Amino acid sequence: MLLTACAQDADRVPQELLSDVCTDCGFDTFFSLQQFQLSPEEFQTVFREASGYFRHCSDLFDIYHNYQGMNNLKTVNDMAGIAPVGVEPEIIELLKEAEEMYELSDGGMDITMGSLFGVWHEYRTAAADGPGAVPSMNEVQTAAAQRGWEYIVIDEEAGTVYITDPGIQLDAGAIAKGWAVEKTALLLQSHGILTGAVNGGGNVRTLGAKPNGKPWRTGIQDPAGSGALINVVCLDEESVATSGDYERFFIGEDGQRYHHIIDTDTGLPAQYWHSVSIVTQRSDLADALSTALFTMSLEEGNTVLQKMRDKYPDMEFEAVWIADSDAVYDTPYQKLTHSELVIYTEGLEERIEW
Repeated sequence: MLLTACAQDADRVPQELLSDVCTDCGFDTFFSLQQFQLSPEEFQTVFREASGYFRHCSDLFDIYHNYQGMNNLKTVNDMAGIAPVGVEPEIIELLKEAEEMYELSDGGMDITMGSLFGVWHEYRTAAADGPGAVPSMNEVQTAAAQRGWEYIVIDEEAGTVYITDPGIQLDAGAIAKGWAVEKTALLLQSHGILTGAVNGGGNVRTLGAKPNGKPWRTGIQDPAGSGALINVVCLDEESVATSGDYERFFIGEDGQRYHHIIDTDTGLPAQYWHSVSIVTQRSDLADALSTALFTMSLEEGNTVLQKMRDKYPDMEFEAVWIADSDAVYDTPYQKLTHSELVIYTEGLEERIEW
């Protein structure tokens, strides 16, 4: 997903567009900030703070590495069945939100299934240099059974998290990056940043209108190519997040393609869509929902979106689904492009640029 800042309009805006990108700021992705308001010197100071906080969040939610002087999610996983772990408030806040999203998504996003996600991660890593082995259904089913929020004890007063079952592991990959983007955007706003855009590996969060009055536009990537398939016109403060089968995958020895977004019902890579994008005000919710809806049918996804609208009546929840060009769906909100079928919610009817 690519943020388009309309650079062709730069000579007509009253303030200079400033931007910078960090490629080693965590989450195995990039972090960028675009901003009109500050001087170049002020911008660099703000960018260092914003990218540094994004990196801090990445370290907190990392399940593969330890960091000196920090208890992160890996620490919590390592101490499963042994003892509670004292953690920073961000971890407790993220876990409570993830549990709520588990309920609202009817289990479509379940970060307690880290054991299963870990199995697929190991096979994907082993197949990095070519076709690789695929986990057996017995291995998948055994790991998939190791799940459940009843095993996660969060003590806010003590500031601890405890996994009571040693077989349970947490993996917050479905929400952590979007959560970090949202918190970084709020940090910038607390410093008086009134207009700009944060992009954390494709999770985009806008902060106020551009000074020329033109809207931000977010390009949703073509799963079959390298460019944008469509653009979505964003509101002044809005988030767009995409989950797709083209991001991380491996080819099995059976010749099949296995991507990283796992259906929590089957334990296998979800097969409904090539990508799902969510448009809403908060990046954390957009990230979580894009993963959840990727593992659901169109009807199930629309049901979850309505639950979110009921839960957060002051927010919008819109979606874009990209399917095979020969797919058939009973909805008036669809268009066949040169390579895929694009389905969208009614609220985006006037905001998609083809």
